[in-house]
Amino acid sequence: MIAPPDSAQDSGIAGWQLAAVAVVTAALTWWVWGAWAPTPIVADEVAYLLQAGIFADGRVTAPARPLPMFFEQIHIFSSPAVFAKYFPGHPLLLAAGVIAGVPAAIPVLASVLTALLIVGLASRLAGRTVAGLAWLWWLAAPGALNWRASFLSQTTAGAAGLLAGWWVLRWVDEGRRRHLIGALAALGALALIRPLVAVSFGVPLVAAVVWRLWRRRLWRQCVWAVAAAAVIVAGIPLWNHLTLGRWLQSPYEEYSRRYMPAEFFGFGLRGDSAAEPLPEDLRAGIRDWEAVHREHTPGALPGILLARVDAVARDVWGAWGGRWLGLLVLPGGIGLGATAGVAAAVVLGQFGIFACYAHPWFWTLYYAELFPILCFLSVRGLDLALQLGVRRGWYRAAGAAGALAAIGVAMTLAQGPAILGVRQAKQAGMQPWRHFQEQLAGVREPRAVVFVRRSPAVSHHISLVRNGPFMDRERIWVAYDRGAENSRLLDAAPDRAPYVYLEETGMLLRLNR
Repeated sequence: MIAPPDSAQDSGIAGWQLAAVAVVTAALTWWVWGAWAPTPIVADEVAYLLQAGIFADGRVTAPARPLPMFFEQIHIFSSPAVFAKYFPGHPLLLAAGVIAGVPAAIPVLASVLTALLIVGLASRLAGRTVAGLAWLWWLAAPGALNWRASFLSQTTAGAAGLLAGWWVLRWVDEGRRRHLIGALAALGALALIRPLVAVSFGVPLVAAVVWRLWRRRLWRQCVWAVAAAAVIVAGIPLWNHLTLGRWLQSPYEEYSRRYMPAEFFGFGLRGDSAAEPLPEDLRAGIRDWEAVHREHTPGALPGILLARVDAVARDVWGAWGGRWLGLLVLPGGIGLGATAGVAAAVVLGQFGIFACYAHPWFWTLYYAELFPILCFLSVRGLDLALQLGVRRGWYRAAGAAGALAAIGVAMTLAQGPAILGVRQAKQAGMQPWRHFQEQLAGVREPRAVVFVRRSPAVSHHISLVRNGPFMDRERIWVAYDRGAENSRLLDAAPDRAPYVYLEETGMLLRLNR
C-alpha cells in the first residue's frame, strides 16, 4: 500500500454523516430481516447460534444427545459432545448477543462497522463523493444485503477483513505501532472466523507490510503486532483440542469425514462414504454434494470461474440488468499504486481459493467479503471515466462529482425491487419454522417429544429438527420420525408426551403411547 493522494487525505467525513451511515445501514438490514428477533433459516445459521448458546453458558461443548439418531442436525456434532463444526470466532461474537437477548444485533453491528469502514477507507483513497456512493452501492447490492441480514459468518468476517485494511492504511500514513498491532490482531480474528478468507486478505496485506518494513528497516515495530496475531490465532488449535482432543485436526475436517465426505476442497468425487448412520436431512445433503462434485472437474474450471464471476456481478450490480458495471472495477485502481495491487490480490486470491470448493455457480456467499472492495473500485472507475469526459468536453452539464452523485443515487434507487425481493425471500424462508413454533405453542404438557415427518418438498437446509444445546433444559424435544424405532426414544423418555408433526400439511397430532 502507498499513501493516498493529498486531495484524498484531507477529505474527512463529518460525525453526523457517519451517524447517518450507521443508522441507515442498521435500519435497512433489520427491515430486510423483517423482525427484531429473526429466525435462522439455513442449517449454517442454526449451527452458529447453537454454538453461541454454548459459549454464552460458559462452556465449549454441551453434553451428548440421548439416542443421537433422532437429533442429528446439519453441521452439528451430537457425540461425543454437542458443538458446531465451524471455527469459534463468529459464535464467540454471537454469544454476546445471546447473553444480551438480541443475537441478531451482532450481524447488524458488524454491518454497521463494515459500512463505516467502507466510508473511511474510500474517503482516504478517493474522496467523500466516491466514499458515499461506494457505501450506497454496497448498501443496496442485493447479494450483500442478503448475506449481511443473516447469522452467517460473512457478516463478521467482512468487517474483520476491512478493519485489517483500515489499520494497515493508517500505519502506512502515520507509522504508529498500535496501527500495525490493530491490523494483525484483526487478521488474527478473521482467522478465527473464516481461515480461508483470512488467507485471501492476509497474504496481500502482510506482504505489503513486510515490504515496507524491509525498505524502512522497522523490524522492531513488528514484534508486538506479530505477538498479538499469534495469541489470537492460537485459538484455533485450542478450539481443536477442547472439542476433539486433537491439536491439529479441526472439527470441520472431522465433521466432513464422519458425516459429509463429499464436502471437501478439490475436484472429482472421493470414494469413501459417511461413517455414521444418518437421518434423511443429512443423506439429502450428501446426495447434493456428490452431484456437485461429479461436475466439479479441472476441465470445467474455466467455465465454473466465469459463471461465478457473472454471479457476483449480478449480485453486486445486476439486479436490473447492469452486471456490465463490473467492468468499471478495472479502471477503478488507476492511480492507487500498491493499494490497487493489494485489492486485486485479495479479490483474485479469494476467487482462486474457493475455485477448489465445489459449489453451485449461482451461490456467491463465498465472495461476500469482496463486495465492499468491488463496489468501491467500480464507483471510482465511474468517477475517473466522468472526469475524463469532463476534461475532454464530452460532458458539460455538471461537474464530474455532480454527475457521479446523480448516476450513483439513481442506480442505487433502481435496486429497490431487488431489495424488496430479498426481504420477501427472507420472510418466506422463516415461515416454515415460525409456523412450526405456532403449532408447538399448542402443546400443553409440561414435557413432550415431537417427531417431525419430513416432506420431500422441504429443503434439507431448512430442517425443523432443531434443539437447544442442552437437552435437559428443553421442555419440548424435536426429533426425526423414524417409524417403528420411535418407541426407543419414548422408552428412554417416559415422562414426555408424544406428538408427530406432518411437514406436508403443517399439522401437529397427538400420539398415543
